[in-house]
Amino acid sequence: MRLFIDTNIFVSILNRERNYGRSKEVLESIHEGEHEGATSVICAAEILSGFYSEGEEERGDRFLHDLRSIGNFALRDVDLRIAKEAASLRGRYGTKLPDAIIAATCKCHGYALVTRDQSLRKVEEIEVRRPEEV
Repeated sequence: MRLFIDTNIFVSILNRERNYGRSKEVLESIHEGEHEGATSVICAAEILSGFYSEGEEERGDRFLHDLRSIGNFALRDVDLRIAKEAASLRGRYGTKLPDAIIAATCKCHGYALVTRDQSLRKVEEIEVRRPEEV
């Protein structure tokens, strides 16, 4: 299965939030080759902004290093095709622009979105799963 990992999945692991174990298992299953995974540079920017706003640049760099070391995992850029699809999805569903870009990336590359943000389930063009559903 092709899985796109949303920002809140990484945040739950980084902060060791309740039920973070299943999120960690999903990333491990990608690394071990059970699934193909990806995230967006948008998700990376969202996470890095948290580190940088707290003056934790070193921790942000470590996160990027760890992200790049996950096997079977891609960091997707935003290209014009994704930007156009994001604009269409945002217009259709009224989502925030970062969420629309994430949904568009999933649609354009054929990923199921793994997220705890249930508001994205309204985007009919993509499959949305909680970590427990993977």
